Amino acid sequence: MTKGDQMTEVPKEEVAVQAEPKKSKSKKRVRETMTESELREERKAANRKSAFQSRLRKKQLIEELQGKVSKLSEELKILNEENQVLSYSLQAELAENRRLRFLQMQVMGGGGGGLGAAMQGLNPANLALMAQLQQQQQHHQQQKLQTSDLQHLNLDGNTKEKLLI
Repeated sequence: MTKGDQMTEVPKEEVAVQAEPKKSKSKKRVRETMTESELREERKAANRKSAFQSRLRKKQLIEELQGKVSKLSEELKILNEENQVLSYSLQAELAENRRLRFLQMQVMGGGGGGLGAAMQGLNPANLALMAQLQQQQQHHQQQKLQTSDLQHLNLDGNTKEKLLI
């Protein structure tokens, strides 16, 4: 064999790489061969794709926020109803407290000296008022316990009122 006839020996790994079909050129090489108008069109296409993805993300975010608004609105409605029930309950309790204090003042005769001094001058009518006052206080305590038990339940206002009656 002559020098020109001799083939240079190529390592097996390189032979395998050379035998595979060539993949597409790298983006950098492709861009180098593109014209200015082709580059502009490629940028426009990339911008359109990016804008589309941005709109999808925005739409998804809006849907999530609308769901949160709906959930929070429902929670607010429930809390407002519970607040209204508690406000009515508080007003009723305050009115009952005022009424019982007034009854107590009538039974005690309006004077100082405590219960012992008031008990000495009680007539039968005052004793009856005292018994009535004690019954009302017991009833009031029972109602208070029922109300506090019902507050722990997750019921709407109408159901709670029906249970209290």
